[in-house]
Amino acid sequence: MPTWHQVLNHIENFPNPYDHTRRNVLNDIHKHTSSDVVLYATAWTDPTNPAHLVSLVDADLEGFVEVTRTLNGETLNFILHSPGGSLTVAENLVDYLRDRYDYIRVIIPQAAMSAATMIALAADEILMAPHATLGPIDPQFMIPTENGYQMVSAEAILKQFEQAKQECSQNPNVLAAWMPILKQYPPGILIECQNAMALAKELVEEWLAEYMFHGQPDAEEKAHKIAEFLSSHEDTKVHDRHITRKKAMKLGLNVQPLERDPDFYEMAMTLYHTVTLTFDQTSVIKIFDNHNGESIVRVKR
Repeated sequence: MPTWHQVLNHIENFPNPYDHTRRNVLNDIHKHTSSDVVLYATAWTDPTNPAHLVSLVDADLEGFVEVTRTLNGETLNFILHSPGGSLTVAENLVDYLRDRYDYIRVIIPQAAMSAATMIALAADEILMAPHATLGPIDPQFMIPTENGYQMVSAEAILKQFEQAKQECSQNPNVLAAWMPILKQYPPGILIECQNAMALAKELVEEWLAEYMFHGQPDAEEKAHKIAEFLSSHEDTKVHDRHITRKKAMKLGLNVQPLERDPDFYEMAMTLYHTVTLTFDQTSVIKIFDNHNGESIVRVKR
């Protein structure tokens, strides 16, 4: 398998090198698997990139429609590298892809977190690299603070309000200490949190039973158990908790080692290295692409 530096050396030998290398590898994956291939990746591991620029948002649906518009296969290899984002956009994307494809295989070379984990859980099968991870699906809200926007767990918001209510009822003098914290939350946030938590769990439970566990006698029971665990902030403790391949398998998900097919593994990791080099050395922050070389690339402005 080529290393990061070997991929870099290869890239430097071509004009328009990043696109050239990425598209060649996507086409190789298509030929190897005889399936449609779509890539969605964002530069979310760079802490200098604001969350709203690298997360899944409504405008991304245009990118997915564009890179699947000319594809006509029945199976899809969906290569995913994302921190997640909008719950409702994830729902729209899953509905769109499941209407188009009979079988979807999600490939995770490094990480698909939060709403991206939800998208992966709507697949028939997930292929993960040895170091790749999924994450909890408890919804997050982007809250404006004095230090800029901050992603906060919906369940944590509810618990913080409950803690404030309890402490203030016991000692009204602590209200002054709580006010700077509570006033940053917008009106209606508690109801929004409750609804988002219920929806995330409901969608994952439905998708798992309908797709990944389709035809299994205990499909609904397994789907419920997994959705409960992944949506519980109390169980997973922190939203960026990394759920490794081994843990995902232990949960009962249909997760397979990406390296079970050495050639496919090499192609997928070469593609991932190419993508991360693009993010490191250019202003690109989002890439939508397919095996036909049709792509949308968004840059940081």
